[in-house]
Amino acid sequence: FEGPSPKELEVVARASFDDLSNEAVSRYMAQRRLKTPATAALRRNLETAGYLGRTPNGKLAPTVAGIVLFATAPVEILPQCRVSIETKKAGASIYGDFEGPLTAFRDHLDKFFKDNMRHFTEIRELDRVTVGEYPLEALREACFNAVVHRNYQAGTRVHITLRETEVEI
Repeated sequence: FEGPSPKELEVVARASFDDLSNEAVSRYMAQRRLKTPATAALRRNLETAGYLGRTPNGKLAPTVAGIVLFATAPVEILPQCRVSIETKKAGASIYGDFEGPLTAFRDHLDKFFKDNMRHFTEIRELDRVTVGEYPLEALREACFNAVVHRNYQAGTRVHITLRETEVEI
């Protein structure tokens, strides 16, 4: 395990702690089973984890990782955080672009795929089960891999396209 990349730990001096979403930070703290501490302790926790860092003048500011995971509107600070999601139905394009904190990406992605991919009914033993055209777990994993491993220096965003015969990421 190599740990975070130097780019992820880069401090975004034009951003501030106030740019972080309380909901996203609280979700992270709950997932980690950490009590949501007072603001000073929370800031220390996030700094230790590499989500906040110090600018050359000593100001505490989010890192690239902190913006991606927790910012209320990360695309306003790092435009390459936008994930373009598209499908075509009856010749019309349907867009479900994601612009929020990465902690909310799973819910957004699951809803988009559930709403827009074809579903089939299978009989399993004595039960009727509705299954998606593609395994949701595999789609989620591929999409997260693309988002987590994207090159923030290049400034490009991730594109996800759901087609009738394939999913392109």
